[in-house]
Order: sequence, then C-alpha cells, then structure tokens
Amino acid sequence: MSMRWLRWGQGFMALLLAAMMWSPYPAEAASVELSPTIQTAWGKLVAFANDNQSAKLAAQMTNFRSLQTQENSLDAKIQSLHYSNEEELTLVKNRIKTINAAKIAALEAKVKKTEEKYQPLLDNYKLLTKQISAANALGSKTLKKALQAQADLLKPAVALAKADIKARKDELKAEKEATAKIASAIRSTLAEIDTVKVQIRAAKSGAQSSKSALSSLLKTFNAAVKKPDVSGASSTLSSMQTLYAKLIEHKQKNYAYEQKITTILAKAKLQFPNS
Repeated sequence: MSMRWLRWGQGFMALLLAAMMWSPYPAEAASVELSPTIQTAWGKLVAFANDNQSAKLAAQMTNFRSLQTQENSLDAKIQSLHYSNEEELTLVKNRIKTINAAKIAALEAKVKKTEEKYQPLLDNYKLLTKQISAANALGSKTLKKALQAQADLLKPAVALAKADIKARKDELKAEKEATAKIASAIRSTLAEIDTVKVQIRAAKSGAQSSKSALSSLLKTFNAAVKKPDVSGASSTLSSMQTLYAKLIEHKQKNYAYEQKITTILAKAKLQFPNS
C-alpha cells in the first residue's frame, strides 16, 4: 500500500511540476508549449515509469524548462534592444539634418545682409554701364566721358563690394561642403547596419527552422506521452532539447547582432561635431 501511495505521490508531483513549468504566462512566448491534456498525460507517464526513468524524465523536463526560460529572456532582450536601436537610428538620421544648421543659417543671413548692403552701389554701377553704352551708341563723346568718369570713381568700391560678397559666399560654401562631408561619413557608418541586418535575418531564419523542427517533434512527443511510451518520450524530449539549444544559439546571435548595431550607432554619434 505504501509503495502505491509513493508512486501516486510521484505522479502527482510530476503533474504539479509540469503544470508549474508550463503555466500560461511564463511560457506564453516559448516556441514549444504543452497543452493541458499533455501536461496531465505527462504526470501519468512519470508515475508509470520506474524510479530511474522517472528521475531521468524529471531531469530532462527541468533542462527543457530552463531552455524555455532562456528563450523567453532572450526574446525580451532582443525586442527591447531592437526597439531601442530603431528609435536611436531615427534620432541619428534626423540629427544629421541639423548638423551645423545654426552656423549655416548665420552665414546665409550674412551673405544676404552683405548683398543688401552693396546692392545700391552695384545697381548704380550697372546703370552707369548701360548709360555709357547708350551714349556710345548715340555718338555722344562728352556724355560718355562724363559717365565713364563716374563709373571709374565707383570701380574700386564695386570691386571691393564684389570681393566681400564672394568671400561671404565662399565661406558659406565651405561650411556646407564641410557639413556634407560630416554627414556623408556618418551615413557611411550607419550603412554598416545594413550588413548586420542581413545577419539578423539569417539568424531569424535559423531560429525559425529550428522552431519548425521542434513543432514536428512535439507531435511525436505528444503521441509518446499519451501512449504512454516512456522510452519514446524520453528519446524525443532529448532530441527536442538539442533542437531547442540550437534555436537559442540562433537567438543569441540575433541579440549579439543587435548589440553590434548599438555599437555602430554609438560610433556614428561620436562623429557629430561638438555643439
């Protein structure tokens, strides 16, 4: 009688352990989940097994649950870091548009102010040159001479005005070119992310392949548990553990690639000029 109660107790504890390990919340995101029916059948299977088999099954299940926990933890970290990287990437791209914006705006205002300052002088000189041409066409040497004299007096000032305007424009052009060079360097750094994203897609593809294989094995496992086939369930669970470990390996790579993107973003931010 005591042995029967002991076996019943083992089965009950196995069932309770299975229920705890596959509770809806912690395993919700796991790639492999046991249905309530299989959880119940699993408890009966462990109770049906001999002591050595029962201990082995319990150890396998503990390890399998550990893999589930690792996967859930990785999924959470990957998702969090991915969203953080995407947000940071958007901020960096938007920041590129503002590089030296204040300096460029100030130089543009300076060019405009300089042009406005000299505009009356340049307009006057332009008018004189037109009048000189008209006087020449009319054959009026006296008028042409008088107009030319006025123009000659303005020439030095006009030359200085044009030189000043050119200097302001050259300054603006140089600042824009320097800014474009900085922006290009940052964009070149950000382009490294594209290569990493290809690697992420490969890691996700590998994880998906492992998940598909796990889903297929789960059907075999469920059948063995229901039968109940202790040896078959144990063997299949062992294969599932191997696949699960491979799936986690792919997800670890995925997380490492997201960390690499974080590093690239940090590198890009260091390329911005000091405010």
